[in-house]
Amino acid sequence: MKIKRLAINQLRLRYHPTLSKITCCDHFTLSSSVEVQGLPLHIAQTLLDLSPVLACKAQGGDSDWQLSPNPTLELFKQHPERHKLLISIHYYPELLIDGILEGVLLFAPALNYRVQSNLLNNLSSRVQQSKLLLKHPPSKKKLAQWANVKPSAIRHIKV
Repeated sequence: MKIKRLAINQLRLRYHPTLSKITCCDHFTLSSSVEVQGLPLHIAQTLLDLSPVLACKAQGGDSDWQLSPNPTLELFKQHPERHKLLISIHYYPELLIDGILEGVLLFAPALNYRVQSNLLNNLSSRVQQSKLLLKHPPSKKKLAQWANVKPSAIRHIKV
């Protein structure tokens, strides 16, 4: 695997044809666009560092193949200072493509579901704890705006 870092505005990637076919029936909720310019640049960069792009070289052509959906990348493509934001691209050999697609599109969602199904509840607990431990944590109202939910949706459910 090779790793390359590029500014977002320099990316030349398109979905691998198999990725496009497997995800063609995915469901997602359309929502109003997020105002990404309100997010501090260092936070945007941290989120991008946590979300490398998996890719492989395309034979001939001006762009390479992206092997996984990357919502974080898509969000920050709209950032007014995207030329300052760097994304890591992990290039894999062609013979590993099927395994990567299987892992990213099937196993990862299955394994992550348990954590993500309680995301708003966990966020509520984290907001409470961050008020005690961080100097300037974001408010629940601000986080609700980013999540495109009402602040009341971010609530702690006692078990």
